Amino acid sequence: MIKFIIIIFLTISLCNSEEISNTLDENKITQQIKDYQDRALNDDPEAYFQLGKIYFEGKYVFKNYEKALEYFSAASHLGHIQGTYNLALFYLSKQTPFHDNKKALSYFLELARKGHAPSQNRIGMYLTSGIILEKDYKEAVKWFEASSKQGYVNAQCNLAFMYASGKGVWQNMGRAHAFAKSGYKKGYKLCKKVWDDFNLEKYPEDKGFKFKFYNEP
Repeated sequence: MIKFIIIIFLTISLCNSEEISNTLDENKITQQIKDYQDRALNDDPEAYFQLGKIYFEGKYVFKNYEKALEYFSAASHLGHIQGTYNLALFYLSKQTPFHDNKKALSYFLELARKGHAPSQNRIGMYLTSGIILEKDYKEAVKWFEASSKQGYVNAQCNLAFMYASGKGVWQNMGRAHAFAKSGYKKGYKLCKKVWDDFNLEKYPEDKGFKFKFYNEP
């Protein structure tokens, strides 16, 4: 009987501890949001950016796309790189009523020209898809290379696809192997798809043609 009572007590205690922990987490998050709001009053770009994410994701507050757009726009206006990138992603998203591919492209281009690797990769994707921009595989490869040279793995996956399919470059399965290998091992979905679809495992990694070519990440 005593053992039974102790088990019940421990169960109740654990439940109460979890409730207290959740309450503390909620209080901490509420305080963090208030802190961002206070900082936003002083035009803090990072605060604008964080608030944009919070209202877009809707994890700790009711989802509000209008507020997310307002905050991402404010962060972008103040020169916040990630804020501008998220603003582009916001317009690219079809889950909001503000979906606008042209606006998304304009922000991606703005950042890509400044050397922002994720945006450079996005421009390459626009050029391969033919959305808004006319298809141009060779130009797409240039953008993927610029992004890849900064270590952006998704761009390396895209380059692997271009070499494997022979789009914008001479088909070179060994080079596709080289660009997909790292991302494949890290579990990047696109690299895994290219690796599996083209069976890159069976092709030796291209280590030739060094000269001035960009052969590997």
